[in-house]
Amino acid sequence: MTQEAFNQAKQAYKNLLDVLGATLNTFNNNVPEDKRVDPRGFQIKFDILLQHSLINIAISDEEMFMDELVLIHDITDLGDIVLFFRDVYKNEMTWEDLYKMSPSDVARILKEQEENIAYLADDFVKIVSVVDAVVTEYDVTGMLFHEVETVVKVLMCLDGEIKEDAEKVNSTYILHLFNQISERKSEIQKNCSAPVEPEEECSSQSLEDVFNKKRK
Repeated sequence: MTQEAFNQAKQAYKNLLDVLGATLNTFNNNVPEDKRVDPRGFQIKFDILLQHSLINIAISDEEMFMDELVLIHDITDLGDIVLFFRDVYKNEMTWEDLYKMSPSDVARILKEQEENIAYLADDFVKIVSVVDAVVTEYDVTGMLFHEVETVVKVLMCLDGEIKEDAEKVNSTYILHLFNQISERKSEIQKNCSAPVEPEEECSSQSLEDVFNKKRK
């Protein structure tokens, strides 16, 4: 893996965190204190979600290269999917152990954890869809999708060629979540034609003001 490729993926990840941070701040500033989401916990969940999806892409051609696993391990700042696996399976799994597994065994583990990963994704889907439904100046979902797509494209090319199984790549969980976000965003906008209290999903117009300040 070239340093240029890693830097491109890392910059996309940093851009992701910038947008996610502004989005979460907007949400937290407009809901009651007991409904606020911890930023560190939110990022850890997102990191694990991202790593889960990237590993799925890495094994989509029935093999996983060291460069791919290094990128997946190094790109995130807080979350670590191997530590997540350790906690779930009560073992001492390492990233080296993950690399030594057959792609079919890795796929089995990822499949077994889909329900837990979906649980980790709940806040991501809820918060992004709510904020994006209210904020009209910025396409939050589009901005996030663009950066995730950049990371995915870098990963897909690390072994020297584009992954052939495009269907598996396109059905990767984190990319699928953006469809969920868009659908939920549309529903919120449809149901929020009148002003409501901030603690409800529709939120108030002040969300846009807060978000705009964060993006300046």
